[in-house]
Formats: sequence, C-alpha cells, structure tokens
Amino acid sequence: MSDCDIGSWCAWLDELPALMNFQIPRCLKQGHQSASTDNELHIFCDASEQAYGACAYIRVASAGHVTTMLVMGKSRVAPLKPQISVPRLELSAAVVGCQLGCMIERGLELRVSRVVFWSDSMIALAYIKNTKTRFKTFVANRLTQIHETTKPDQWRHVSTNVNPADLASRGFSANDTAKLQFWLHGPTFLLGDEKTWPAVNKEDVSQATLDDEIKKEGAVNLIEAAEEYNVIGALVDRHSSWYRLRRACAWLLRFKTYYVNKYLKKEKELTTSHLSVTELDAASADIVRYV
Repeated sequence: MSDCDIGSWCAWLDELPALMNFQIPRCLKQGHQSASTDNELHIFCDASEQAYGACAYIRVASAGHVTTMLVMGKSRVAPLKPQISVPRLELSAAVVGCQLGCMIERGLELRVSRVVFWSDSMIALAYIKNTKTRFKTFVANRLTQIHETTKPDQWRHVSTNVNPADLASRGFSANDTAKLQFWLHGPTFLLGDEKTWPAVNKEDVSQATLDDEIKKEGAVNLIEAAEEYNVIGALVDRHSSWYRLRRACAWLLRFKTYYVNKYLKKEKELTTSHLSVTELDAASADIVRYV
C-alpha cells in the first residue's frame, strides 16, 4: 500500500467518530402532516469517474407547509474499464434511480402522487427523451430499462451544485455538517412552489451531442446489371448445324487458351492445324453446359 493510500485510510478513520452525532429520523411524516394528500417522490441521479448513484426524497406538502426527507440512497463504484464514458455512467446512474423509484413505491406505505427524476447531465436527458433513434447496445439496454419504468416527461434537469446525488458520486467528509444536512433533506428549491424549480429549454436537451452512441445504419445499393453477353449463346444463334457449331466453339476455345497462356507468359504460337478430338469434345461439353 502506498503512502497516499495509507494517508487516505487514516483520514477516513479519523472522521468516523463524527458520525456518532449523525441522526436520521425514521418517520418521514411529521405529526401535523397526517392529513397530507400531496406526497411526491423526487429522485436525483449523478455520476463521476469514480462512482455513480442516486438518492430519493419524499416531499410532503400539507396546509401550505412543505418538508423533504431522505428515503433511500445508493451508490456504486464506476467500472475500471476505460471505455466507459461519463455520459454512459450518467445513464447507469439513471437506471439506479429508476430501480430506487420502483423499490420505494412498492415498499412505501404513503400514497405517492407523482415521481420526478432529476439529472444534471444534458446528454443523459437527451438519451432518455429520444425514443426514435437506434443507439449502440450499452445505451440501448439501459434506455430500455428506463423507458419500461418511467416516462420521458418525468425527467428534469438540475444544476450540479444543487444535485444531492453529486455527494453519492464524489463523496464528502463526515465533518462537513452542511453537506450532511444537504444529503438528509435535499435541495431547498423543493420547499418552494413548482414554478420556481429549475427548468431547461427543450431545445437545449435536443441539441445535446449523441453522435458517439448512435447506431450507424448500413446502406446497401443495388445496381441492376445489364444482361451478360454470352459468346457461346451467340454462336448457337448463328449456326443451325451441330457440326459447324461444335467446330466454331472449338476454334474459340483454342483462341482463349492462347491468350491465357500469353497472359501467364507461357507464350505459344497460335496453331492453325486441324482441330483435335479433345478440342471438339471440350467444345461439345461447353455447348451442353450452356444449354
């Protein structure tokens, strides 16, 4: 283990006692919110080169009073493969967010009016909102999981500085009280009216670069070839006698053999002697093969 690794380990070990004062309320609803009819689940996703993850918050509104509380969080170490790009990791984080949403909706006793997903990656949002383009296998498989459990209009953009999932992907010190509270309650904009929530232009999402993951379509061009000119067929059309047809074809084959030998530098003089039985038999075979 290197000195750098030992230093990181000792620093992490020294921070552990600070977690003794860290408390997480088990009740997601306060006493005055028992009659609440508006419970929303907000799931944030993020990724970095080190890790990716998601965290879910319950937003409870009752009589004009709004509270938010962490329900569940999950993070995973990024693969060591260098070909895994950050946009792919962001998409993997979105899949983790979808899994969290399904798990919480099944296990949560509160009635959830809607589920909203947040990501700070414009490219990941462009992938999710694009339902027509064919993508490469890695992206296509994860988009299938996302589209099976969510709808594109459930996904919204959030800035990195107010995305609590950034803490899951990058980590933070146990002594950082501000980040601990941010992790417990989420961004403050959830306490306000929906009109004040972050918004992004749809055109900005649609213009995100997706070229690297688009599956290229192969084009096949067919050209109708002209009817092939067959010399033997021309000889058949010109001769009505089998004897003459066979001799004409035999002379043609002799001429062909001469040029083949010349091309192979086996030059021989073109003989004009009488046709042999072998040449006539070869001509007969060619005519039968053509017919």
